[in-house]
Amino acid sequence: MVLASTSPVPADVLPDSILQAAGVRIRRDESGTLPPDASLFEIVAEFERRKIIECLKTVNYSQTEAAEKLGIPLSTLNQKIKRLNIDVRKKGAGQ
Repeated sequence: MVLASTSPVPADVLPDSILQAAGVRIRRDESGTLPPDASLFEIVAEFERRKIIECLKTVNYSQTEAAEKLGIPLSTLNQKIKRLNIDVRKKGAGQ
């Protein structure tokens, strides 16, 4: 159970297990950027998401090469791709 003094419940009060189970939901304003009141969790997740996507593009979406370039195990990269809702399906093949 989560107790919060505001509605909606802010993401920073939810346990990591809940946030990671359903993927990270990053709030964006109309321009597609983080709102000024974004939590540290959202800011870090958005930065990490951008860096992973940037790296994947430079290696033609090879997750193995991206993991090596980022200096993390492939399993960690795969977990982050899933948690951050990064779509990597068939991007390297036809694009």
